Amino acid sequence: MPAIENVTRRGAVYWWRRRVRFAALDLHPITIATTVSLLTKDQVIARRRAAAMTGQSEVMRMTLPSSSVSLDALTMLPR
Repeated sequence: MPAIENVTRRGAVYWWRRRVRFAALDLHPITIATTVSLLTKDQVIARRRAAAMTGQSEVMRMTLPSSSVSLDALTMLPR
């Protein structure tokens, strides 16, 4: 099977990791790295959960207006 996007394996457990870069007003771009255990050792389940996590993170990223993101809004994102 091909590699799973945004997924690494630590020991026997799969982990999802995504980095998203935001440009905040009057600040340098901010990169937020999120790492979440997928709580599975099964590659098929990890692939399905990773796709769902990537989809949800993309929805969250698209709902933030790129030109008016404040530092407060960025700190409220789940880590």
